[in-house]
Amino acid sequence: MHSAPKLGAYIDNENRCWFEEPVSPLDPEAYLQVKGQTPIPIAGGECEATRFGFERWFRLRALDFAQPDLCACGGITEGVKIATLGSLTGVHVTPHAWGSAVGQAAALHFYAARPRHPSTLTPESKLIECDQTENPFRQVLVDKPLRLEGGRWYLPDSPGLGVRIRREAFEPYLAG
Repeated sequence: MHSAPKLGAYIDNENRCWFEEPVSPLDPEAYLQVKGQTPIPIAGGECEATRFGFERWFRLRALDFAQPDLCACGGITEGVKIATLGSLTGVHVTPHAWGSAVGQAAALHFYAARPRHPSTLTPESKLIECDQTENPFRQVLVDKPLRLEGGRWYLPDSPGLGVRIRREAFEPYLAG
């Protein structure tokens, strides 16, 4: 018996959006055990790769929110395939956006552009997890840092992902 179900029962009155990675990310059956004992939606998948890795999670309905990391799961195209696969079982897909500003820009553009599954005319409240801890390298890596203001992300509007890598940011890390 995992301690996560007990924690889920303890915090279920706190109006949480999701309970992320409550047990080992290698054990979807343990996720099901937690899911059966708490009303909090279960999130996970940042350690999973490709739609083939996510398929078992979706088939078992072990997640309510799948969080593929676009830098590790196969990129934006594979992320769209994961979202489409998730839509078959009603799993919401929101990218895990941790790390560099480049990865975060990719996640934000993916999320903003992905079709809603299933499509509907009602507005969707999109939740996304993006690292906002102090990370000087993430800040200096790109020409214009991503903006989060008042709980809203502002997408860069330059070509591509909207960020330009500052090559000089790598100079302190080069081996001489």
